[in-house]
Amino acid sequence: MFEYSKKGLPHALMHATELVKQGGHHGATCTTVSEAGHRFNLKMPAKFARTYLSRNSSQVGMLRWTLENKLMTSVIALDKKLSQDEPPGVLESEDDDKVFALRTPLHFADDWTTLSCRSRTPVAWGRVFLSKDVLISRDELIALLRVKLNRDNTWTETINLTTKLRWECFGSIHCESPRRSIVGVSNASHKRRDFVRIEGYENGTALGGEVIITL
Repeated sequence: MFEYSKKGLPHALMHATELVKQGGHHGATCTTVSEAGHRFNLKMPAKFARTYLSRNSSQVGMLRWTLENKLMTSVIALDKKLSQDEPPGVLESEDDDKVFALRTPLHFADDWTTLSCRSRTPVAWGRVFLSKDVLISRDELIALLRVKLNRDNTWTETINLTTKLRWECFGSIHCESPRRSIVGVSNASHKRRDFVRIEGYENGTALGGEVIITL
């Protein structure tokens, strides 16, 4: 089955010998599907992929470009779908120009305000991990925030941060500029692990950290 046109018929005749060898006669093989895919599998890769003196190397480059193009197209389509289906409880920045949006609410600290504390936070309570995916204890998280806020290392400050501060945890953050989603905990992608670069205090340092949660 050939495309009968001024361009299609002469091109089909180029495959006549190959079709006879493979199928035994001229009508044995239908070339409709393969001919229809030439635009995406041959013409576009030949236009955008690098050409080498070796035909094998050129074909490998064309195949790599085709696979990467299909992968990125699927990633963009999935990102648009996730952006449209925003889960309830999304927290956006209050600036006029939206900078980020926190997604995937994690209810790790919803009951902290009702915690009963006497002279300190309960020992057993503080040593518990936030979850099986977030391997950081409650005491460690509170201590990190206390240091970040430059508060005194006292039990009074720890109790105030635990019970009087409103804690909200999220599993991912979506930035608009540059447009990127950073995921720590996701119901859709359980095995996903995103890493970010951390600025160091010394010149030339480049530290990498795995994202777990955003506060």
